[in-house]
Amino acid sequence: KRVEGTYERESLPPLRKSTEEIAAIFCSDMHIWGKSPIARSRESDWFSVMDRSFSQLRVLANTHQCPVIMAGDLFDRWNPNPETINFALSKLPVLHAIPGQHDLPAHNWSDVRKSAFWTLVEAGKIVLLEPNKPVEVKGRFPIRLWGFPFGIPVKPLHDPHDLLIEIAVIHIYVWTKNTGHFGADEGNRLKRITKQLQGYDVVVIGDNHTPFSCRLEDGPRIWNCGTFFRRKMDERKIKPAVGLLRGDGTIERQYMDVSEDVFLDEKDEAFLKLTDGEMNSFMTELTRLADAAIDFREAVHVMLRSSNVSDEVKKIVLASLEKTP
Repeated sequence: KRVEGTYERESLPPLRKSTEEIAAIFCSDMHIWGKSPIARSRESDWFSVMDRSFSQLRVLANTHQCPVIMAGDLFDRWNPNPETINFALSKLPVLHAIPGQHDLPAHNWSDVRKSAFWTLVEAGKIVLLEPNKPVEVKGRFPIRLWGFPFGIPVKPLHDPHDLLIEIAVIHIYVWTKNTGHFGADEGNRLKRITKQLQGYDVVVIGDNHTPFSCRLEDGPRIWNCGTFFRRKMDERKIKPAVGLLRGDGTIERQYMDVSEDVFLDEKDEAFLKLTDGEMNSFMTELTRLADAAIDFREAVHVMLRSSNVSDEVKKIVLASLEKTP
């Protein structure tokens, strides 16, 4: 049984009295990349956009002097270019983190050492939370972190320590009736994995970009951070936030200032919502044009001339082509 939404949980064992002090900061799903997502194509500099939120995260980390815990999908792809890696190295606070599927070559945990995520581990920017190797962070509120990177089965904690805040950090698309999507794995409904989450005080989940929090009866607080950056048109209504874990086990959702975010105009959404039939027709046309030895750029020009697309979107697409090697 669970109760969706926010709640006040009872104080945790000894040392954890009610307090306003912060024990940890939770975040996930940054999807760092060097180019603007299509829905944010009007942004003049995507690195500046990302740094607006990273600067807020750095301030929080410095203010509270506590660990920042990241639940996966740091990068949008496992192999970003050097400029993007250097940006992450210079702008991120130190993270206690697990990789998500986007951080892993072929979504394979065993290949993590081939990734940009691992570069940040080697540089000391990431403290890796490996499976079966809990990391204890000693501060004003001692916590212990249990990492479950993408692809690693989640296991319950059978022997929690009374004087530690036990935190599971997971990257898996766990969903509820209000936050799922068509085609989501029924086996990952929250109500079906509750036994795997027993024993922890807090469970931090990444992958689902729609944030939620809930409580399991006689179990842990479940905290899904949601997306760190709004990258798609259907994410405009989401309010990106981080979680502030207090010493008594309660969590506050700290919203980021995204007032300067710029999206495509609504009139251009039609371009991003091509029907399956339209897309199939376009792919068929591309195939035909390829047979005629016409290159991709020319094929896109043909599509733009023959499609009912606004002049503004045409400018965006053509500008993107110019940037593509």
